[in-house]
Amino acid sequence: MGSFAAIVLCMLGSAAVLSGTAVAAPQPVFRLASPDLPPGKLFRAGFVANDFGCHGGNRSPALQWSGAPPGTKSFAVTMYDPYKPPQSGWWHWIVYDLPASTAGLAQDAGKAGGAALPAGARQGTPDGDAPQPHY
Repeated sequence: MGSFAAIVLCMLGSAAVLSGTAVAAPQPVFRLASPDLPPGKLFRAGFVANDFGCHGGNRSPALQWSGAPPGTKSFAVTMYDPYKPPQSGWWHWIVYDLPASTAGLAQDAGKAGGAALPAGARQGTPDGDAPQPHY
């Protein structure tokens, strides 16, 4: 099973002004983790697609993040699989307009229809024919 790349976007830099001199503020360290996707391990069946010949649970993993820079307006989460055909890879999950106050997503937040997402967040259509995410 290939590994997904979870990418969180929409980060903005910041600067501090001290005594009339601009000094670069220390940037927070952005961290992304998932208790459902241990590093270096294969995905459990519950987080594998139930489509295209796979027979998993089709649940999105829980995600937590911290360290967003000051001024962050929103987040987007994508799950991209570079190993799934076609040669260009496969977009399994696309969520955007997550409020800047969001620090994570619960397991199965990516259900079809997006009802488990934070208010205002939107879910894009993944690759493939089905109108729902394929994990």
